[in-house]
Amino acid sequence: MLAVSPTALTFNYTFGGALPASQTVSIANAGSGALAWTASDSDFWVSLSPASGAAPGSLAVSVNPANLAAGTHTSTLQITSPGTAGSPATVAITLAVQGTQPAGNIMAVGNGASFQPGFASATWVTIFGTNLSQRTQAWQAADFVDGMLPTSLDGVSVTIDGVAAYVEYISPTQINVLAPDDSKAGSVQVQVTAAGQTSNSLTAQKQQYAPAFFTIDGGTYVAARHLNGTLVSAAQPAAPGEVIELYATGFGPTNPPHPTAELVTSAVPLPANSVQVAVGGIAAAVGFAGLTESGLYQFNVTMPSLPNGDAAVVADIDNVPTQAGVSIPIQQ
Repeated sequence: MLAVSPTALTFNYTFGGALPASQTVSIANAGSGALAWTASDSDFWVSLSPASGAAPGSLAVSVNPANLAAGTHTSTLQITSPGTAGSPATVAITLAVQGTQPAGNIMAVGNGASFQPGFASATWVTIFGTNLSQRTQAWQAADFVDGMLPTSLDGVSVTIDGVAAYVEYISPTQINVLAPDDSKAGSVQVQVTAAGQTSNSLTAQKQQYAPAFFTIDGGTYVAARHLNGTLVSAAQPAAPGEVIELYATGFGPTNPPHPTAELVTSAVPLPANSVQVAVGGIAAAVGFAGLTESGLYQFNVTMPSLPNGDAAVVADIDNVPTQAGVSIPIQQ
C-alpha cells in the first residue's frame, strides 16, 4: 500500500528575496512486498528530485517563482505505483508570492531569420529587450497539447495586434514567437506579458509576405543541407547539379492552408509556381517549396552550373525577395 507524508506543502516567496527551501515528501509501503513509484507535476514552477524510486524513500520538492504573478498559486504532485493500493497519492502544493518582477521593455522586433524589420503571419519573429522573462526556456514536446502550439511558455505570453502569438523561446533579453494568422497588414503593436506584468507596446510592420533565409556562420551562408542531412558549409560546399535543401520563413500561406496554431505533421506545399530561387544570379530549379515544420519553409533546389566560390542566393515570392548579402559555398 502506497503511503505519502505530508499530503500538503506550503511555500512563501517575496520577489527579490531568496528562493524558498525545498521540502521533503516521504514515500512508504504500508503493506508488504516491493513497491516502486514515479512522481510528476505538470506546473513549470515545481521541480522534483528524484522523479522515481522505491519505498521506503523520499523526494525533494522545490519551487521557482520566476515569471509568477503576485498571489497564491496551487499545484498537485502525483505519486503513482501501478497496481498498488493507495495509488495515485497526491500532495497539494501552495506557493504564496508577494511583490512583482519589473515589467518588460521591448526594444526591437524583427524577422526571426534575417532580424530585419517586417514579418508576416506564420513567420518566426524575434523580440529583443530587457526584463522580458525571469527564465530561459524553449518549448518542449509536453508544451504541445492536442497538436496545438503554446500561446504561453513558463508564464510568458506575447500578442501581435492583440492576437496571441505562439511562444517558442523565452529569456530575459530575447523571445522567439511564431506570428499568428491575422489578415492585418501595416503597423501592428507587439506586447509581452510576464508574471502578470505587461511590457511597453512597440510598433512593428506586418505584411503579406516577409521572406527570409535562416543563416549560419554569422549570417554569411544560407542555412542549407545536403540530401544526406549534413550541413552545407565552407568545409562541405554544394556542387553544381546537386539538390540541396534551403530553409526560410515568411513565405505566406500554403495550399491547402495550414493553420499556424497547429503542429506541422507532414510537408505542406506552397501554391504552385509561386517561388523563384536564383543562385549566383542564375535561376535554379525548385523541386519542392513548402512548410515542413511550424514557421519553417523548405526549398529543394538544384544548384546551377557555377564556378567555385560563394554564390549569392535570393528567393522571391510575389515580387518580394529574401534578404540580400547571403550566399552558399559552391565547389565543383
